[in-house]
Amino acid sequence: MTKVVVDASLALRWVLKDEKEPSADALLQQWIVSSIEILVPPLFLAEITNALYLSFKRKRLTLDEAGLALRSILELGIQVAEPPRLYLQSLQVAAEYSLTNAYDAQYVALAQIEDCQLWTADERLVSNIQPSPSWLKLV
Repeated sequence: MTKVVVDASLALRWVLKDEKEPSADALLQQWIVSSIEILVPPLFLAEITNALYLSFKRKRLTLDEAGLALRSILELGIQVAEPPRLYLQSLQVAAEYSLTNAYDAQYVALAQIEDCQLWTADERLVSNIQPSPSWLKLV
């Protein structure tokens, strides 16, 4: 089975009305139809939950809408992956690319470990990972 890693910035494009992006939705549909396994590191669900809470707090969403968005993501069948090398490799990635934090490095490290593409909507992440590897994809 083919697999991809996605980060929270992309997944939020699937559920937040004001951040909807047709290309993000098209990718998700393509992956579902093609039975592509969608992988995320353990911090993904905490990031999604926090982003939805902040959207509620900033009155971009009602609490019910935030809950519905979270349920939608949970129902996608996204696989949380925590390979043994994830955290050490994340530390190395963060240092190698001088990232602001090691959180984003978990997505990069997971894609490296799983030898698959990483899809993101985070332009800052892509600009920090230079030279840009062919497996790093920006929506």
